[in-house]
Amino acid sequence: AISLGIELTRQDRGEKLLSDNSRNGYSEIKDSLESSRYQVEELALLKKSEVPKDAELILCTGPVTEFMEEELKVLENYLKETSLKPGIINPILQSIESSPVDQAYRASQILTRPNITIEKLEEIDFIREKSQQFSEEVKEQAEINIKYKGYIEKEKENVAKLNRLETIKIPEDFDYSNINSLSSEAKQKLNKVKPHSIAQAGRISGVSPADINVLLIYLGR
Repeated sequence: AISLGIELTRQDRGEKLLSDNSRNGYSEIKDSLESSRYQVEELALLKKSEVPKDAELILCTGPVTEFMEEELKVLENYLKETSLKPGIINPILQSIESSPVDQAYRASQILTRPNITIEKLEEIDFIREKSQQFSEEVKEQAEINIKYKGYIEKEKENVAKLNRLETIKIPEDFDYSNINSLSSEAKQKLNKVKPHSIAQAGRISGVSPADINVLLIYLGR
C-alpha cells in the first residue's frame, strides 16, 4: 500500500466526509483509491504544521458554512507562542521608528505596539508562511483580539458590573437627604428621579462613582 496516497482536508465547516455516500460525497472516490492500494486519510491542515511528505495528492474540500473561532484560536496561539529574537524583529521596529528590543519577545507582545500589524510581522518569512493559511478576516480579528485584549476584558468586566448593579434595587420611598456623604447635587437628582436600581442611579447626570459607592455601603452591599 502507498502510505497517505491522498489526504482529505477537513476543517468542520460543513465539508463532506470521506464516508459520505451522497451525490457530492467522497465515499466512491475513497473506495476506488483504496482498491488501488492507496491509503486515504483525513487531514485538518489547521491542526498540522505541514502536509505529510509522502502524500501524493491533496484534496481540499470547500467550506459550506462560516467558520472562524477555531481558526482564530490557532492563529492567536501561534502568535502567543512564537518567539522573535532581536535580530529578527528589530529591523522591522526600526523601520517604523519603534524602540528596538534587547531580548526575545513573543510575536503577540510585539503586536501590541503602536503601528505594528500582522501585515508588518509578515515581513518575517516563517510568520508569513503561517499567516497565509488564514483569511484576511481571521487575521484582522486576531490582531484586534491581541492588541485590545486588556480593553476588551475591562469592558466585559464593566458590563458584568453593570448587570450586577441592575439587580441591586432601591426602595421607592428611599430618602437620599439623610445620607450626609452624598454630594448635594446627587441628593437633589436622586430624590427627583427616584431610580429603581443602583445601575439606574449611576446613569443619572450629576451622580458620581463616589456617590454610587456611598449608596452601596449604605444599602449594605
